[in-house]
Amino acid sequence: MARLEIPEVVPVLERGATEIFQNFNYGQGVNLIRESEGLMSALARADPDFLRRLVETSSSLPGKNLRALVRAIRRVEGKNSPLLSQIADLEGCPDEVKRHILTIRGI
Repeated sequence: MARLEIPEVVPVLERGATEIFQNFNYGQGVNLIRESEGLMSALARADPDFLRRLVETSSSLPGKNLRALVRAIRRVEGKNSPLLSQIADLEGCPDEVKRHILTIRGI
């Protein structure tokens, strides 16, 4: 549904996806990470500010959730997205996420 980019549906999907992203620990399932990455990417294509809003509310998320967000950002905006720097600069950002960002950027 997110890929269809139906204007009336996108806000509803965004609210649901954000709720799941912020309240479910992705450490519990690899398939959920991949599905979530795809959903976040599709929603970001429909609403260019979606990923920015997620980053702004992601300071206390588990590392695997942040990694899923990092992969969605890379997929949609590319490896040099300023959103990746914002994630790395979040207070409490796990070292594993910072290393993942550096690896994506080839550093």
